[in-house]
Amino acid sequence: MTDSKGEEVYRLAEERFRALLDGLGDGYFEVDLAGTMVYCNKVTSCLFGYKHGELIGKNYREYTDPEMAKKIYEAFNRVYTTGLPLKQFEMEVQNKFGNIRQVETSVALIFDRENRKIGFRGIVRDNTEKKKMETALRQSEERYRTILNHMEEGYFEVDLAGNMLYCNEAHGRIYGIPSEKMIGLNFREYISPETAQKIYEIYNRVYKTGVPEKVEDFELIRKDGTRFFVASSVALIRDGQGRKIGFRGLLRDITREKEAKETLQALSLKDDLTGLYNRRGFLALAELVLKSAARSQKKVYLLFADLDDLKTINDTYGHLEGDRALREVARVLQNNFREPDLLARIGGDEFVVLAVEGEEGADTEIFLERLRNGLRQGQEDRSLPYALSMSMGVVCFAPEDNQSIESLLEEADRRMYQDKQAKKGLLQVELELFSKGR
Repeated sequence: MTDSKGEEVYRLAEERFRALLDGLGDGYFEVDLAGTMVYCNKVTSCLFGYKHGELIGKNYREYTDPEMAKKIYEAFNRVYTTGLPLKQFEMEVQNKFGNIRQVETSVALIFDRENRKIGFRGIVRDNTEKKKMETALRQSEERYRTILNHMEEGYFEVDLAGNMLYCNEAHGRIYGIPSEKMIGLNFREYISPETAQKIYEIYNRVYKTGVPEKVEDFELIRKDGTRFFVASSVALIRDGQGRKIGFRGLLRDITREKEAKETLQALSLKDDLTGLYNRRGFLALAELVLKSAARSQKKVYLLFADLDDLKTINDTYGHLEGDRALREVARVLQNNFREPDLLARIGGDEFVVLAVEGEEGADTEIFLERLRNGLRQGQEDRSLPYALSMSMGVVCFAPEDNQSIESLLEEADRRMYQDKQAKKGLLQVELELFSKGR
């Protein structure tokens, strides 16, 4: 091959190489050992705000500030001294127009044919927009975390196995564990086995159905045995492809709220569900009834009635229907006893009536017949899809017997229990209310 042909081949190869470099998305440069630009592609020129070719012959100190020039010198010197390439060196440069660009550079030595160091070549990538996005994302994340950590509600994220990925400070306070120490813990590690099983069941339902779940009144037990109540919501976390990858939720400690509500209920004399007196109201007013009976020298009757099979009604028809059954019993009592009689619901399915004998006198049979008539009237309503029955115990006593209301309740309760066991005899009362249309 002649010299001219060889030069032509070299020239064509060089053109192809330069064209390839100019087509790169990243900048490419070559500088001598002093840092003077020998060659750069169009991307590099554009990055520094110059027309293509204008950077050739310029030293890096001419288009960088002194502080950055020092960092570049140190980086190049390290490459020169060690002979090792420097990869992904981040630095900040100022272009011709004064704009700051965030760049990432990789630098390696250039050797001649005699293996002498003659300069540096490298790739420079403009990461300015990427850095802006990262900064915006970081600021957004910081705002997000700040908001979460100022919330009173606990916020948490767990993986599908229940391992804590993130939780805010409030979540840590609720469990009595610093939030940073909860990261990586499985929920079974900081609550009792009983509570862990309940939480697993909630997670499992949400996973299977994909439907978020809310729990308004949920009792949790810490490892140390302390109990507290929360209102909580749980939803699935999905990745960009829609795959289930975990759960997130909110947790609000309602222990004080619940205690306050129970205190208010205890201070109240009335039962919210039925409108009858509650246990507190009954005990407070019963003493007044007994004193009144003592003054008038009249007998007093105490009925203790228990609604049978309330659990079965709740399990079969739901708790709303169970509440309806309790209200129906209260209605029968209100409609069939006199206004002076003291009616109360003192427990979940327990009712009591404290009645003073009238002018016509009274005995146990008359007392019970009044209730039977009321139940028959209720039966005519046919408003319930199940049979109602009550186990009952009655105590009759005179004021001079000087018995306490607590002892009378115990005796009436004992007789009611006997009736529940026997389910026959004079004291058994059974009411069946059928569904409408039957």
